[in-house]
Amino acid sequence: MAIAVGEGVKNQLWAATANGVTSGTYYEGIGVSDAATGLANDKEMANKPWQWTENELDGHVL
Repeated sequence: MAIAVGEGVKNQLWAATANGVTSGTYYEGIGVSDAATGLANDKEMANKPWQWTENELDGHVL
């Protein structure tokens, strides 16, 4: 469902400017955290892209 830009940007603006926002937390709606389920909460899977990037860059970055 498409919504107006003025509505759609509110959560991002809130997350970028509010006090008490936790980095890396999934927010759905203004100030509503912990709505993520399943794979979104899989810490091992979250680490895989980071590890892949480190492996790919190994030996190429000063």
